Amino acid sequence: VRMDTVPPIMHGESPPNYNARSLRILVTGGAGFIGSHLVDRLMQAGHRVIVLDNLFTGSKQNLKRWTNHPNFEFRLSDVVHPVRGIQVDQIYHLA
Repeated sequence: VRMDTVPPIMHGESPPNYNARSLRILVTGGAGFIGSHLVDRLMQAGHRVIVLDNLFTGSKQNLKRWTNHPNFEFRLSDVVHPVRGIQVDQIYHLA
């Protein structure tokens, strides 16, 4: 993980464990208030995160800090449509 792409740690937070196994994680509803905070935590922990959101109630603005990060991917889609071609280790379904 390039340190210049990692946001600063907030007061009281534990530093990320970059020696831990990096997981590939799907977050549905990741552009919403709760989802975007989860994405922040997962990215700070060094994981590869894919966000799937239809932006009905969420906003890309909530994810703007990660837009150009190599471990982040945003897919504009709705969970009612099949998602193909994604292999992940974990799924957080917040949609």
